[in-house]
Amino acid sequence: MDCNQQINVLYWNANGLTDKMLAFLDYLSTQKVDVACISETFLKPNSKIDSHPDYVIHRFDRVDRPKGGVAIIVKRNLKHQLQPSYNTKLMECIGIKVFITDSVSCHILSVYLPGGSKGKEIDQHLRDDINKITNIRGNYYICGDFNAKHREWNCNVANKAGTILQDMSGEFMIYYPDSPTYYPEDPKKSESTIDLMLSNSNLETTELNCTEAMSDHCAVYFQIKTSKIDRTENTVYRYDYKNANWKKFKTYISRRIEENIGENTCNSVEEIENHIKTLSELIIEARNSSVKKKKINFESTKLTPEIKDLIKTKRTLRRRWQHSRENQIKTELNYLQKVINEKIKELKNINWNKRLSEIKTSNQTVWRIAKLCKKGSKSMPPLTSSGKIYITNKEKASVLSEHFREAHENPLEQNNIQHTQEVNNTVKEALKQDNEDDPELTDVNEIVSIIRNLKNPKSPGLDDVNNILIKNLPPKGFEYLKFIINSCLKLNHFPKVWKHAKVIPIPKPGKPTNEVSSYRPISLVSSISKILERILLNRINDHLEDNNIIPNQQCGFRTGRSTSHQLIKVIKTAKENINNKKSTGMIFLDVEKAFDRVWHNGLLYKMLKLRFPLPLIKTVRSFLSERTFSVFIKGQFSEIKEIKYGVPQGAVLSPTLYNIFTYDIVRETTNNIALFADDTALYHSAENSADIVTQLLHTGRKVQQYMDKWKINLNKQKSQAIFITNRYSKQLPRNNIKFLNENIKWESEANIWEW
Repeated sequence: MDCNQQINVLYWNANGLTDKMLAFLDYLSTQKVDVACISETFLKPNSKIDSHPDYVIHRFDRVDRPKGGVAIIVKRNLKHQLQPSYNTKLMECIGIKVFITDSVSCHILSVYLPGGSKGKEIDQHLRDDINKITNIRGNYYICGDFNAKHREWNCNVANKAGTILQDMSGEFMIYYPDSPTYYPEDPKKSESTIDLMLSNSNLETTELNCTEAMSDHCAVYFQIKTSKIDRTENTVYRYDYKNANWKKFKTYISRRIEENIGENTCNSVEEIENHIKTLSELIIEARNSSVKKKKINFESTKLTPEIKDLIKTKRTLRRRWQHSRENQIKTELNYLQKVINEKIKELKNINWNKRLSEIKTSNQTVWRIAKLCKKGSKSMPPLTSSGKIYITNKEKASVLSEHFREAHENPLEQNNIQHTQEVNNTVKEALKQDNEDDPELTDVNEIVSIIRNLKNPKSPGLDDVNNILIKNLPPKGFEYLKFIINSCLKLNHFPKVWKHAKVIPIPKPGKPTNEVSSYRPISLVSSISKILERILLNRINDHLEDNNIIPNQQCGFRTGRSTSHQLIKVIKTAKENINNKKSTGMIFLDVEKAFDRVWHNGLLYKMLKLRFPLPLIKTVRSFLSERTFSVFIKGQFSEIKEIKYGVPQGAVLSPTLYNIFTYDIVRETTNNIALFADDTALYHSAENSADIVTQLLHTGRKVQQYMDKWKINLNKQKSQAIFITNRYSKQLPRNNIKFLNENIKWESEANIWEW
């Protein structure tokens, strides 16, 4: 029968998937399996496994104890949707909905019931679990290792799980192959049939058959037959910018601007938004007509004929051992498995060395490979938050969007009400005033200079206009862009469409990838918007430098300065004091979510006090206000969330705006402070350790007052105190530093490389 008239399904207890994955994927591809349900993967959320370009892998890993875990491997051209958590107590379960045609669908679930479930635990929870996984509208196939024995499906004895399953079989059919599916490693134990399939389907389905013996369980195979299956194209295409017809691209844009734009007039923010939409659409139209797409070939490790023959021999040996249980055959089987593992490892090393030898050090490939080596390539596992499990991409995007939104809530919002009202009123009244001076406009030379420095590989925002396209705009395109940006400057407006971010969640290094808190956001906004940001930054930096506003103690995001400058300064100070027979005490402070929680009116208030041009302040206000984002995970967007506090993540302006927000910390606290953006260190030197403690406590109180006043929250848990001395007695000060009502213990060293 035509492959387009059947869905080939296999289910199998892998008894550990990592070492078997490459051979198993090759088997799936060779046998044209569409859906494979795997139980006992033994994977953890951070586990990396082999992949295949024709298959997508959905996992539900066990996190609270060893072994367990289920997965579903699906052919990419099979339309399907991962299903939400079934909230089972005993059973591990993951499911998909397969869209056979527009009107016909079925659910396929991969399940595993741990064999250790006994007594009251079975009675209380197993029936509920089965009711949950069978409470599906439409056709379903529930496949896996149930660890359920019953004479009804040819087991020698019945156990509690088997009895319960048989009692409930009036609600569904229990299917099983004619031959045993499980052959214990212990030859004294008898084989049994515990790998079953529950179904209510009215679709034509073949009998279940045991196929290859790839572990102590046989894989079970069946087909779902239908008159038609609507499969999707599995080919991925990308724009081939290296071979683009840039002459055609530029001509198209120039002609369309001449024909449709006409006289450039812009008297309202609505007109600005319309012009931006016109420009973005024009660039995309020109790209589509001038840049062809090329097919992307995804590389995967392919087994050699030698390895395939060894695997075939191994499976034959396993079948012989299952029937004979002879120790000699088992020894041969174990040895052959070891040989296969070594051969596969050798094959991967050969492929890796070949890939490295083909790298050109001048392109980006080497950096992409280095990044993969450092972080690995893993899909996002199901997420947990507040006891709930989030499985589908839509669910993950939603829970992460709320987590990221909460990061912009300021816990000090209600602090110092009188000062807050004073700041808010001052800003409100000032921004009502008409501009006394015209804003400093831009020209094509400034725009082109900024565009030349844009990095090609940067991902675009929702408008899909990337830096390569911007760099290839014709002169008329640059003129049109100048008109739009100058209109923004004249009206003190940062366009709304440029303030919505597409957020990609990225796992934090070394953190458990199944926890919501282990992800940080990468915000993608329009690449065109960064040109306006850079123009604003040029004007802000001119004012900062002309008026010498940022103190020397701040080295963060300043030209010619880095974190090493601060470290050298601090170390030099400590060494000089050691030579003068003085010790040095230091407190390293961590500002919690510093950029995310910047008080907008507090920042604007300081810009007013620093006499920034009013049009520039109004434009910064527009840049900060009414910002939104939505999280994107593999084709699924979360709902739109609004940001009320903070400077935008990844924005060109953000670091400098933060420096302005905290420019006066030195004046209001102490000169003995070292800053790198939001990282802060206080230090003091003296001959007597008690004097050091006293002075640091005094400075610490000033810093705390400053932070409270400007709604900056310090992280108590990450604060560190170190004591540097060259005295014969290396004893640390007896008195701890009390900061934020917490005792900070003195240490002889601190992890300042994070700082």
